[in-house]
Amino acid sequence: MPLCLLILLVLFGIVPLSAQTRTIDSLQTILPTAKDDTSKVRLLNRLAQEQRGNPAQTRATGERAKTLAEQLGDKPGLVQAMNAIAFSHLDQGAYSQATDHAEQALALAQSINDKKGQSRALLTIGLAEWRQGDYDMALERCFKILPLQEEGDISMVGTLNLIGIIYNEVGNYARGREYLRKGIAIAEALRDTLRTAAPLNNIGDAYMRLRQYDSAIAYFHRSAFVHEHFHNTIGLAMTLTNIGECYTYMRKFSDADTALTKALQMASELGSKDLTAYTYRIYCLLYTAQGSLEKAIRYGTIALTSADSIGSLPYRRDALEALSAAYSAQGDNARAFNTYKRFIALRDSLVSDDNAKKAAYRETKYLTDKKDKAILLLQKEREKQALIEKQQTSAIIAISLAFVFTLAFGVVLVRSNRSQKRDNMRLQAMSRIGADLAGSLVFQEVVLKIHHEVNQLMDAPIFNIGIYLPQEERIEFRYLIENGDFLPPPSVQMSDEARPAVQCVRQRKEIVINDHDIPILVGTKPQSLVYMPLISNDIVLGVFSVQSLHKNSYSPSKVEFLRAISSHIATAMQNVQAFEEIQQQREALALEREKSERLLLNILPPIIAERMKHDQSLIADYYQSVSVMFVDVVGFTTFSQSVNAHDVVTMLDGMFSKFDAIMVKYNLEKIKTIGDAYLAASGVPTKRSDHTEAIARAALDIQELMGNRVRIGIHTGSVIAGVIGTSKFSYDLWGDTVNTASRMESQGEAGKIHVSEEVFLALKDTFIFEERGEMEVKGKGMMRTWFLLGSKI
Repeated sequence: MPLCLLILLVLFGIVPLSAQTRTIDSLQTILPTAKDDTSKVRLLNRLAQEQRGNPAQTRATGERAKTLAEQLGDKPGLVQAMNAIAFSHLDQGAYSQATDHAEQALALAQSINDKKGQSRALLTIGLAEWRQGDYDMALERCFKILPLQEEGDISMVGTLNLIGIIYNEVGNYARGREYLRKGIAIAEALRDTLRTAAPLNNIGDAYMRLRQYDSAIAYFHRSAFVHEHFHNTIGLAMTLTNIGECYTYMRKFSDADTALTKALQMASELGSKDLTAYTYRIYCLLYTAQGSLEKAIRYGTIALTSADSIGSLPYRRDALEALSAAYSAQGDNARAFNTYKRFIALRDSLVSDDNAKKAAYRETKYLTDKKDKAILLLQKEREKQALIEKQQTSAIIAISLAFVFTLAFGVVLVRSNRSQKRDNMRLQAMSRIGADLAGSLVFQEVVLKIHHEVNQLMDAPIFNIGIYLPQEERIEFRYLIENGDFLPPPSVQMSDEARPAVQCVRQRKEIVINDHDIPILVGTKPQSLVYMPLISNDIVLGVFSVQSLHKNSYSPSKVEFLRAISSHIATAMQNVQAFEEIQQQREALALEREKSERLLLNILPPIIAERMKHDQSLIADYYQSVSVMFVDVVGFTTFSQSVNAHDVVTMLDGMFSKFDAIMVKYNLEKIKTIGDAYLAASGVPTKRSDHTEAIARAALDIQELMGNRVRIGIHTGSVIAGVIGTSKFSYDLWGDTVNTASRMESQGEAGKIHVSEEVFLALKDTFIFEERGEMEVKGKGMMRTWFLLGSKI
C-alpha cells in the first residue's frame, strides 16, 4: 500500500486538530452566551459554513440561523442560512430540496442586491443540475455566477471547479484542467488550502478518465490529505471512492478495498445517498475485476437503484456501465447487451455533439460579454476625461478675445464630434464582431463579417488569420482574404525569421509596419500592415493581420482597435479548436459504434439486432411453421487428420462462404456452423409462407455445387428462436424440428437431400422426390422419408 494512503488511513480521527476544528470549537463555545441578535445569526452561519463536511450538522445549524434571522427580519443572514441548508441537502443527494432552498435564497438575495448570496445559490442549483445530468443548464449557471464575483475572489473557486467538472464530462479534459488549475491558483494565492481539495480531486478524475493512473492517484492523494487535515468528511469520502476506482483499474485490489470500505462507512454515517450510489458502483467494478461476480451484480444493482432514487442520470449511466461489465464477465450476455444498450443511450443523451457545442458557446459568449463590458467602461472613462478636458479648455478660452474664443471652440467642437463618432463606430463594430464570434462555432462563417467590419473603419483590403502549428514549426494562413475573396491558404515556416508573422509569434507581441516594403506570400504587395498575436490562456494560437496597399495606414488608435479584436478572435479560436477536438472524438466514437453495429449484424439477423437496441427484455419467439436444413461435409474427420490446420480452415471457409451466398440468394437465415456442419432456416426471424420451397431450392443449389462431398437433411415444423450466448451473442433455434432435421442429415446419404414426410407433403406438387421408405430414426422411431431430386418448375 502506498505510504501516503497508509498515513491517511492510520490517522483517521487521531490527527491534530486543524484550524478549522479550533474555529468550530470556538464558535460553539461563544454561541451559548451570545444575545439573540444579528451577530448571533452571523455566528451560526459561520459555524454552518465550517461544518460543511458534515451535512447533518450543517443543516441543523443552518435551521437555527434561519429561525433567528426570520424573527429578527435579518434578510442577509436569512440568505446565508438558506444557502447553507440548500448545500446540506445537495451533499446528501436530495437535489430537489437543495434546488428549492437555493431558489428561495436566490430570490431573497436578488431583492436585497446581495451578489454573494446570489452566486452561492446559483452555484448550488448548478451543482444539482450537473449531478442530475443537465450539463448545459449547469454551465449556463456558472457563466451567470462569474460576473457576480470579483476577479480572484475565493468565491470563484467553486464556480471554476464546476466548469472544470462539466468540461471533463463532455470529454474536453484539457479545457477542464485549465479551469480547475485556475481555481487552485486563486485558493493558494489567498492561502485557503481547503478550497484546493475539490479541484485537485477533479484533475485526478480527468487523468483517470484518460487512463493516466499514476498522475490521477497523485492528485487524489493530495486532495485526500487536504480533506483529512481539515476534517471535511464528505469531501474525503468522495476522494477515497475515486482512489478506490483508480486502484481497481491499476489492479491493486487490496488498496482499492481499503479505500472503498472507509468511504462507504463515511457515506453511511453522513446519510449521503449521493455518495452511497457512487461508492457501490465502484464496488461493482472492483468485484468484477476480482471475479466475484454475484457480489459485483448485487452491488451494481444497489448503485443503480440508489442513482434512480436520487434522480442522478450520470450516476445511473455509470452504474449501467459497471453492471454491463459484470453481466458480461458472468456470461449472461443477453443481460449484458441489454444493460449496455441502456448505458449507451443514456451516455449519448448526456454527452452529445449538441451539448459540446453549447458548452463552447456558453464560454465564448461569457468571455465576449466580459470584454465588451471592459471596452464600454474604457469608453466611458475616455468620455469622462474628454469632458473634463473640454471644460478646462472652455475656461481658458472664456478669458480670451471673443474672436479667438469663437474660432477655437469651433475647431475643438468639430474635432470632438468626429472623435466621438469614430469611437462610437468602433464600439458598435466591436459589439457586432463579438456577437458574430459568440453566435457561431464555424469559424469561416464569421471571418468575412469581421473583415467587412474592419474594412469599414480603416484601409484593410488584405485580411488574414494564421494558425500556429508548433509541432510542424509553421504558420498556416487558413483564412486569407484579399478584396473580399478567400485565397488558397499559404504557410510560413518558423525558420523564416524575416517574416512579420514569425516575429509576431516568436516575440508574442504585435508588429506594426507603416513605411517600407514587405515580403509577401501571395496576392498584391502591401505597403503597411499590423500583425497581432492570438493568445489565450498564455498559449499562442496564431496571428491576426490586416494589410494596406498604402503607407502609414495604421494609426495608434486603429492598432488599439485591432488589439481588442485579436483578443476576441483568440478566445473564439480556442473554443472552436476545443469543439473540433470534441467533434473528432465523437466521429471516432461513431466509427467504433458503426464497427460494433456491423459486427452485431454479422452475428444476429438485422431484425433481431434492431430489436435488441430498443427492447430491454430477453428475445425468445415461437414460430408455428418453419423449415430447417443441416448440411454436413462427408469424410471431414479423415480429411482433417491428413492435412494441416490452415488448410482445414481454408477449406471450410471457402465452402461455407459459398453456402452463405446461397442463403442470401433465397433470403434464408444462416443460424450457425458447428464444426463441419452448417445450420440454416427459412421462415425465421421473418415469417414467410414459402419457407419450405425456398429452403428446398437452396439445398438443390448446394447439392449441385458440392456433389457427393456433402449430406443434406431438411424438416419442417415449429421452433423456438431467440438470442443466447456464453462468450458472445448468437441467434439460435430449439425444438424437435431442429433435432429431426439433424437426424435427416446424419442418416442420409452422400450427395443426397434427405427430407421428412412433412417436407414431401408440402412440396410434392412442385418438386420431384424418390421415396426411401420407412426407417428407424434415432429418437423418433419409425419414419417415412424421401430424397429430394429436383424441381418440376
